[in-house]
Amino acid sequence: MDRCNDLCTQETIGRCLLCDALTERDRFIRLWFKGGVLMDGVRALKSRGLFAFFLSRRTYLLAGFAAVLLLGLIYQCFWVIPNQQVTSVKIAAEKRELTQKDVYELRNSIRQTFVQALGLLGSAALFFGLYYTAKTLRISQETLRTNQEALRVTQEGHIT
Repeated sequence: MDRCNDLCTQETIGRCLLCDALTERDRFIRLWFKGGVLMDGVRALKSRGLFAFFLSRRTYLLAGFAAVLLLGLIYQCFWVIPNQQVTSVKIAAEKRELTQKDVYELRNSIRQTFVQALGLLGSAALFFGLYYTAKTLRISQETLRTNQEALRVTQEGHIT
């Protein structure tokens, strides 16, 4: 490897901060100013067509779509719904609007309810995951047992 300058420590200690910085700079320039990922995608669009481009990147598209949906759901649950609920509530006894402190407490209690529901959904998903993992493990063990039995029968046949 070329030395970055006369004070380069690449050969002596195996690492040079200036060499690392120059390498990072070159990678950044290639990625953002000379095309990089974006231009690779444009070239793929030109050579294979639009459908092939999206098909080759379907995992990224699905992950991005799922992330946008998740962010929308979080925004809805933690901002829109609590605000709608708070604006529709009035104190029944006094027939007046809530105080600022009451509004904040009500919003937080609504958000706590959503967090508790998410915790329940997460624990249910965990239990289903554990169930299917145990089921898969049991099937794998049965398959291994069957393969070992077949191997033993084959070995006995060779011995005979």
